[in-house]
Amino acid sequence: MPPSSPFDDLKAQRQLRGAWKTLIFNVFKPVPALPPPVHIQLLSDPSSVCRRLPYLDHPGFQANHLPDSPLASFYRLYEYFVIHEPVAFRNEIQYFWRRHEWPGCNVPDPHDPDPLRYALFAALTEILITSFNMQINRGLPRDVPKLLHESEFEAIRARPRIFDVQLAWALQVPPLQKTVFLRDARGTKPAEE
Repeated sequence: MPPSSPFDDLKAQRQLRGAWKTLIFNVFKPVPALPPPVHIQLLSDPSSVCRRLPYLDHPGFQANHLPDSPLASFYRLYEYFVIHEPVAFRNEIQYFWRRHEWPGCNVPDPHDPDPLRYALFAALTEILITSFNMQINRGLPRDVPKLLHESEFEAIRARPRIFDVQLAWALQVPPLQKTVFLRDARGTKPAEE
């Protein structure tokens, strides 16, 4: 039997830590409630998002093995958008992109009772699907590994391009009665155009 390397021990430790974290999460720590707070509550205490959604507990970490769904991911996008967390927003989009088993066109209608949150949710679906289709149009399907060898790239670009379509329910979301401006990270309201 060949001697084990220090990397094997480290990998086993990570797997054990991930399994333990999953057990603790599922038994002792409740999954953040959906839907999240409305925008006024989020803006009054932006740090509440970091407390509710700690970065190291994100389901995207392979060691976490935490449950997740497209709807939960979209609500995280909403929260990061409202509190102006561009890095977390980008990371959540990339996480959704890598979950190729979640087609963007299959996100369920949340039937959200808050009209602004529902409108933002519909707008975010359009942003997500547009950005995904831009990547697919460049010849990069969603199920491609993060790293490619140059010889693999041409075969991947030659694959048929399957685009996401805008969600029917998002197109049916009623417009807001009045224009709403979300303040930026400094708390200033954008100028009307």
